[in-house]
Amino acid sequence: MSRWREYDERWKALAASDKALAFANIPWPLLTAPSSRDTNAFTLPAISEFLFESLSVRANSVTKKSRIRSSLLRWHPDKSSLVVGRVVAEDVDAVREGIHAVFHCLKRLQDDERDHHNPV
Repeated sequence: MSRWREYDERWKALAASDKALAFANIPWPLLTAPSSRDTNAFTLPAISEFLFESLSVRANSVTKKSRIRSSLLRWHPDKSSLVVGRVVAEDVDAVREGIHAVFHCLKRLQDDERDHHNPV
């Protein structure tokens, strides 16, 4: 199974559950899961590598733009309140920080993609 499909399945399982969550239970968009509460792993290159890895497969029909858009919807801070509300108290701050770091990287990717397709 591709990493992206596995990531997507983990999100579906998380959404279908009501169990308490720890930082490590969040399906972060990285090739390697971050160590305990380490939000320094959420860099633009690391998130880009994960998001776009499967787009190079020949049979792929997903564009960078659509992958970024779907990810922005998933990681939007307003939408993430459903996840944050289930996080154990000692991990809440790290999860919030991680969500904001991921969202910030995704917005930069969206801006870069827009600038790439609409040069001035």
